[in-house]
Amino acid sequence: MPTPPRTWVVSDTHFGHPNIIRHAERPFRTIGEMDETLVTNWNETVREGDTVYHLGDFSGPAMNRRIERIAERLHGRIVLIAGNHDRVTPRMTAAFTRVTGLQRLPGPGRDAPGVVLSHAPLYNAGTDEPGRITVIGNLHGHIHQRTSPTPRHCNVCVEHTGYRPIRLEEAIKRLTEQIRTGRPRTLKAQPH
Repeated sequence: MPTPPRTWVVSDTHFGHPNIIRHAERPFRTIGEMDETLVTNWNETVREGDTVYHLGDFSGPAMNRRIERIAERLHGRIVLIAGNHDRVTPRMTAAFTRVTGLQRLPGPGRDAPGVVLSHAPLYNAGTDEPGRITVIGNLHGHIHQRTSPTPRHCNVCVEHTGYRPIRLEEAIKRLTEQIRTGRPRTLKAQPH
């Protein structure tokens, strides 16, 4: 019996971005080493039928055709929530299942609260609006190795996820724990 598709989140891969290794204190010597490690980790984690919400900054500036070549190597259907380094062009849009802005996702269970996905942390994370999905907080990227601003924010930048996507359920579980304890924490990658 086939395994049902899974949903993943990740942010700020910055494929091909020459300054990101130094800026985000990444443990790679070269951009080539970083890119290949990110692709390998992604494909060891994500299956073809899975969905990955990439929360922005997929690549560095001026990637153009390289975006297509990298995206086509990655498993899963990629929904890109555009970040500040993502230049949304027809070529870039064609490389992904969908390119969009802020997204609200329901929780994984029947009555589980959902989350808001964004590139940068949102100011009003975790608020409810009548007629909308009840959300407990915000999964985001943008701030790289730094800790999220409040317990209702969960940083899913690759620096916090072992340089690979993580399960949506795991990110929501961490967010729920942060809210319970009142402290945002570094998100550690879980085995897949």
